[in-house]
Amino acid sequence: MGGRIAEEIVNGKNKVTTGASNDFMQCTNTAKMMVEQMGMSDSIGPRNISSQGMSPMQSMMSGGTNEGDDLKNKADAEIDRILAEQYERGMQMLVENRDALDEIAKVLIEKEKIDGKELLKIIQQINPDLVSNEAMDAVSAMMVPKFDEGGDDKGSAELQPAPAQ
Repeated sequence: MGGRIAEEIVNGKNKVTTGASNDFMQCTNTAKMMVEQMGMSDSIGPRNISSQGMSPMQSMMSGGTNEGDDLKNKADAEIDRILAEQYERGMQMLVENRDALDEIAKVLIEKEKIDGKELLKIIQQINPDLVSNEAMDAVSAMMVPKFDEGGDDKGSAELQPAPAQ
């Protein structure tokens, strides 16, 4: 969602692209899982109300009651609340740290992509209070050396993100 918020800040709310559609899908799916499957909502409580994994017949048989519809509406409202709250939180963070946003954008225009360690270094240069040593250590621990494939053994290693497992 941060990319969309950054576009709104830089270009204006009426001049955003469709590039953030996948971000919205991921945010929505995460909020939905939190509420419906993981019991991470005070209003729904510690229970799984997802119909995921049910056959169409089971879904049809378990839904349709007033209680089921009310619970589904309550879950939808909770998902909307989480998304709106996080959107506002992201907007506040990026507005307050516009200088870091602009510097990150400048580096991305020059280099096209950066890794997590480079990102944290940029932010740390602008506002050291935002990046703890623990965060830098954690990102460094996730990086693995990548050696130049030019054939000479003297080449220096470059860090890159470790492959996902």
